[in-house]
Amino acid sequence: QIEELTSAVRQSAERGDTGSLPTLVTHIPMPATASSSSWLPAWIAERAAVTLSYRTIIPVGWQLDRSLPPSYFSAYGLSCWTYACLGVWTMLRFRDASLFPGMDVEAILLVAQSVTSFGCDVLTFGVPSVWKPIDRMCATTFV
Repeated sequence: QIEELTSAVRQSAERGDTGSLPTLVTHIPMPATASSSSWLPAWIAERAAVTLSYRTIIPVGWQLDRSLPPSYFSAYGLSCWTYACLGVWTMLRFRDASLFPGMDVEAILLVAQSVTSFGCDVLTFGVPSVWKPIDRMCATTFV
């Protein structure tokens, strides 16, 4: 099985088809001689490219083994919906008296995060998809 995986990775690399291969994102260190004005745009561009990428970080071996995508009803598959449970509980528990302004919006955003998390982490497990950047943007924005 390792030989099949190695062969598949080699063939994919020879074709230049790295879209389904995970990429290692490296930190761009600030050179000692660089000014912050030249380093900061490169760092921002790198972070934006990673955030907006459709690529997956699931190892290639997992992508080739089709028995690995998680079941919708496994603990992993259902864990995405914990955000929604908290959001719905908040809406029901505090429907008459919010603890802070905008609490209803926060509860709705928790439900939305569950949907994007499920789409990214379960529906498209190990496959590049539009759910990847959507989930990353929602997770960082909602925090």
